[in-house]
Amino acid sequence: MNNFDLIRVEIDYFRGYSQKRIFELESGSDLSILAGANGLGKTSFFDAVEWAFSGRLFRYEEANEEKNNSHFINHRCGVKNEVKKPAEVRLTIANDQEKYFITRKSINFKNKKSDYGSYRSQLLLVDQNDKKYFNQKAEKKLDSILIKKEWQGELKFKEIFSYYHLLTQDKLNAFVRNAKGPERWQQISNLLGTRRFLSLSEEYKKKAEKIKEKLKPLEKKCENLKAKSNNFSNLYSDKNISQANNNFDLLYYKHNLEKWKDEFELKLNLDNFNFDNRDEKIEYLLTAAEEIKFGLKAAFDKSEEKISAIKNLRNDYNSYQKYKREFKILKRSKSLFEELRNLNYLKEHLEEYYDYHSLLKKIDQKKKKIQKEKVEILEAKEKLIPKKEKLKNLYELLTNMEKDEHKNYSRFSKLSSILMTLKIIYPNSSKEYNYYFKQIGRIKPKVDELEEKLKNCANTANKLQNQLYEINHFNDELFIILEKSLNFLEEEKTSENGKVKCPVCSKSYPKIDLITEIRAKIRTGSKKVKQLKKEIVKRNNEERLLNKELKKEYQQLTDLMTDFASDLKKDLDILLARENDFKDQLETLREKEKTFNRKLEGLNYINHQIKTIIEQYDQLKLSSDTVIETFLDKRIERLKRNKAKYKITFKVDNYQGLEKRIILLNKKINKFEEKLKKYNLSRKVNHKILKNKEIDYQNLKEKQKSAHQKSEMMLKSLKAKQKELRENEIRIRHYKIKEELKAAKAKKEIYLQKLIKTEKIVEAVKDVVSEMNEKILSEQQEFINRIFKRIYPHPYFRDLILKISANSRGNNSLMISCLDSDVNKEINPAYTFSAAQINIVALSIFLSMALKQKFSRLNTILLDDPVQSMDDLNIVSFVDVLRSCCLDNEGLNKQLIVSTHDDKFYRLLRKKFRFLSAAGHYFTAYDQNGPEIIIQT
Repeated sequence: MNNFDLIRVEIDYFRGYSQKRIFELESGSDLSILAGANGLGKTSFFDAVEWAFSGRLFRYEEANEEKNNSHFINHRCGVKNEVKKPAEVRLTIANDQEKYFITRKSINFKNKKSDYGSYRSQLLLVDQNDKKYFNQKAEKKLDSILIKKEWQGELKFKEIFSYYHLLTQDKLNAFVRNAKGPERWQQISNLLGTRRFLSLSEEYKKKAEKIKEKLKPLEKKCENLKAKSNNFSNLYSDKNISQANNNFDLLYYKHNLEKWKDEFELKLNLDNFNFDNRDEKIEYLLTAAEEIKFGLKAAFDKSEEKISAIKNLRNDYNSYQKYKREFKILKRSKSLFEELRNLNYLKEHLEEYYDYHSLLKKIDQKKKKIQKEKVEILEAKEKLIPKKEKLKNLYELLTNMEKDEHKNYSRFSKLSSILMTLKIIYPNSSKEYNYYFKQIGRIKPKVDELEEKLKNCANTANKLQNQLYEINHFNDELFIILEKSLNFLEEEKTSENGKVKCPVCSKSYPKIDLITEIRAKIRTGSKKVKQLKKEIVKRNNEERLLNKELKKEYQQLTDLMTDFASDLKKDLDILLARENDFKDQLETLREKEKTFNRKLEGLNYINHQIKTIIEQYDQLKLSSDTVIETFLDKRIERLKRNKAKYKITFKVDNYQGLEKRIILLNKKINKFEEKLKKYNLSRKVNHKILKNKEIDYQNLKEKQKSAHQKSEMMLKSLKAKQKELRENEIRIRHYKIKEELKAAKAKKEIYLQKLIKTEKIVEAVKDVVSEMNEKILSEQQEFINRIFKRIYPHPYFRDLILKISANSRGNNSLMISCLDSDVNKEINPAYTFSAAQINIVALSIFLSMALKQKFSRLNTILLDDPVQSMDDLNIVSFVDVLRSCCLDNEGLNKQLIVSTHDDKFYRLLRKKFRFLSAAGHYFTAYDQNGPEIIIQT
């Protein structure tokens, strides 16, 4: 059965793609190149393919709290950062006989913390007969299509895709430099396919963990039982007490408790005494005895409290009788005091009553004046606010322009617009801002001139750079030929003084002369290149001076804007101060208005009160002012004489004092009567009744004291009897605990033996997998080194060695080293090689594994920017390796999809693959609709 190629990719609203982009890959069945500057969407293409096949992204698989709270699958746009449409990626895979369509769509992401992870996407697979498979069924169908027959049921395609079909920079760099030995061993186990055998080790590990979980409660149980056994040993004496308690009469204790309960009216229920067990009866009686004891103590304390209360009642009885007499007198004189209060109030406010209407008129005039002032201030404030808001907006615009240094040229137009607006706001003071108009008119022409010079200089430098690139492009090919010729001559076995035959002209030349000539040519390079480089340096220096001068002018503009902002701020502060003055004036007027309202309320109250009083006296209703005054004087004098008739023994000056005294006396009388009621005494009580009550409580107290002492003795007796009974029970319980401890120890020993055997199996599986990895790696090592040597990362260390060993913790570890076979010297590339050389080490390992893998029927290998930091010689060699991957005569015939940001590498690939099926997808720009792509076949 033929392998499958990836022939079409459709990406819609996925990550940086805000509109559907279609990549037709059939025209590049050997090689598809994604080229363009960084940040244009090339890596998102690889993410889309990986997400469609596996539902995850390898580089985001590490546990990370920030990832779990981020949305990065669906494209978000607009001010609200909303998802217009769920992300969707559609792949088409095909061979000569079959074609399948794979679609993955983002779901279940609304109102969630993240749109990435399990249950956040839906998979659909459609075959050429339009039969559809969803989610798990689609994954199983995909496994049956893309996993080779002998591996089906053992591996899942979504788990191996990232290892064999997608090579990225972060994966390559992490494998050699960032990953530790054990992590590297885990990754190589995945690549070699031995990871599935480790699942047996994981299974036995889980069994060992379960045994440990079962051992924990057993160990704890043994410790607890041992501690209990030790405690029981000290809880009983050695003497035999089994014959005790034969004459122990529990009914005697029950009878005494019932007697005290009835005699002193205690709350206790002894009806539930019918227990079969003697110990339960004792426990019940102990509880009852404790309750009786505390009940008697509480009753005793209550009796003492009652005795003290009765003594206090006897002492307060005379005061109580005095308060009652006084209360009756004050009650009778209340109406007299009330009339006297009203007449005094009328006399005091009579003048205000006569002037009521004139005072009302004055207050109303003052209120109208205040209202008029408020309206004037509010109108002035309303006129001020729009001017203040405009000035504030202009100030904010100006300060934002100061912060934005990346848009220097646009400042001129904005600054001019602000000045024109200020002329409209302040037509009479526009002269103050003319200075800034003049300064802008001085700086702008100079800036325009410098900008034009800078543009011309940059254009000239670009033309020179293009010429240099064209010359270098030719020289690169020439130097490659020279370097290969030099390597051929150095490896030639002819002695240095001997002659070698030229393969072009068939003439013989001295070997040493040819080597010297080639080395001199490589060292000196091209004269035209040197001349162009000098000219480019000159233009760059000129550009630097122009930039410096332009920066100086823009700094003057910035200083001008700072001064302008300062002046604008002063005007704004003046307006704000005036606004605050208006607020203060309004607040003052409101306070005055409130004061007049309070005066008005007071006048209305006085007028109402006096009218009410006059209504009570018929002779005052239509009388003149003089008659009213004469009547008031006579009536007040008469009331004062009547007041003297009441024999009041305390000082009461007015009606309010009288009311307070009446309330106070009423409270004292009620308080004493409540105490009487509490002790079942009537209000007709006397000294003799109180004395007899005190004697009764004294007798009850003595009885309660005696019963309390007897209850304490009963409690001690019951506890002693209970201790004797329990010691026999403790012996029996101790024996049972020792038997239980013995059984727990036996069970613990069985589990310990199982644990030892399980841990031995885990270690054995690890050793077997390690041996398998070592054997497969030794078989793969030759192919890895073929790729490594062809890319030529180092002149001496040309051989890669992969060793499997155990680290200090006993974990399997994969170590990578490079060998100089001439001097038999090994180094660790992670700490010796450069980033580019490390990249080549990892690339050689992963590429060889991908090419030689026997699990997958997908013929496609995706490489995301594989040549980062490589020099030209490495790149040329790597291109030859890629071309070999696509050739039938090499037995590989793979479909490659490669991305790069390097235009030189892109052109080199196009040239080297011109006789194969290759296509380019050039990413030219990126805007709100996503990347712009040009197809080049």
